[in-house]
Amino acid sequence: MSLETAQPVAPIRSVYALHGFHSSPQKRLFQWLKLEGIMRGAVLDAVAFPSPDAPVPSQWQDVLDRQLPELDTSMGLVTHSLGGITALRYLTRDTSEWSLGTLVLVAPFARPYEGTPAEIRAFCEEVEWEKIRDRVSSITVIRSDNDSLVPAAASDEVAAHLGVEPTIVAGAGHFRDSENVVQVPEIRDAVFRS
Repeated sequence: MSLETAQPVAPIRSVYALHGFHSSPQKRLFQWLKLEGIMRGAVLDAVAFPSPDAPVPSQWQDVLDRQLPELDTSMGLVTHSLGGITALRYLTRDTSEWSLGTLVLVAPFARPYEGTPAEIRAFCEEVEWEKIRDRVSSITVIRSDNDSLVPAAASDEVAAHLGVEPTIVAGAGHFRDSENVVQVPEIRDAVFRS
């Protein structure tokens, strides 16, 4: 489920997709979302992070600093896994008076969990949850009921901090190409507020 504020809801015109660990902008789910955006008059750009197999938080933040325009209510972010905490860290440290139309976190986590790969522990920093809740018009957390990589409790904790109930997709695993997860209507509907 998503959190809708009382603010007027502008249509989403641009979306930035943030991939995760061992992933890329060519993720098939992002390519499908790009086509769905075109049909709705929105542009989706997938951000390319360096060294996705050995990520460095400062390098990923630098990419967002360079590639994301000024945030506004006609813009959305859709993230997958490590892309989620990367976005949350970016939004927390942005000192401008930003606002964002929609934030969709797929299989997110914010703290290390049992089995967290060492390469991504450094991404887990404090998040200013209230700042994000107050400045994003629509927030959605989506997880699967059978994710073998990020525990349900880790995603549910992010949802609780953001004041939303998680949307649970049956049988989608970790939403990876290798699991043949390409089209997820729940993600599309949350991104484009269908």
